[in-house]
Amino acid sequence: MPSFVDPFLIRRGFKPMQRCLSLGNVEGDADYTRLVARKIKAIARQHGAMSLGTYAAKKWEHTRYAEPYMREDLNDYGILIDTLEAGVSWDNLHRLHQGVRAFVKSRPATMCMTHASHFYPQGTNLYFIFIAKMDLGEYVPFQAGIIDAIVKHGGTLSHHHGVGRLLAPWMEQHLGAEQMAVLRALKRHFDPNGIMNPGGQLALDEIPARR
Repeated sequence: MPSFVDPFLIRRGFKPMQRCLSLGNVEGDADYTRLVARKIKAIARQHGAMSLGTYAAKKWEHTRYAEPYMREDLNDYGILIDTLEAGVSWDNLHRLHQGVRAFVKSRPATMCMTHASHFYPQGTNLYFIFIAKMDLGEYVPFQAGIIDAIVKHGGTLSHHHGVGRLLAPWMEQHLGAEQMAVLRALKRHFDPNGIMNPGGQLALDEIPARR
């Protein structure tokens, strides 16, 4: 549904489905935050963007911790929401985004949303959020297909949330056999009795590699 700002944005050349929104916060003393905000606005103008002020960020802050709980309510109606994250270099960003999105959208009546939360000189991260009405029997292979698409298009299997049992079967394909052998050797050295979080981080002692 169009928002009340759509006519204004369209007049400025920001057309629906051809624009994006970046939300940012700056922390620190007032002089520092004003300086950073002013520089961000200047960079944005240089690249054809415009500042919306503080409105959008404040709206997001108001509901940022409440929105995830909608997932449980939607589950009552058979609607599933899940998120898979990948790190990616800048030169591969478009390929990863388009490739994973194409797989998600290949399933009819499935929403795919993507955003980045961390930015570095060498790259960023992408959160792929999908929303669809499906049962658990369809969800498991569909989720695996998204992970396959991330690996196929050059994304990492995580970014800053770590890797546990879910992604363990893909780790050898992602890191390589030698790197996994090093990790397993470290696990055996520091945990010879297998008592430290068994089957947890990378599931090194439990889950076989995905072939």
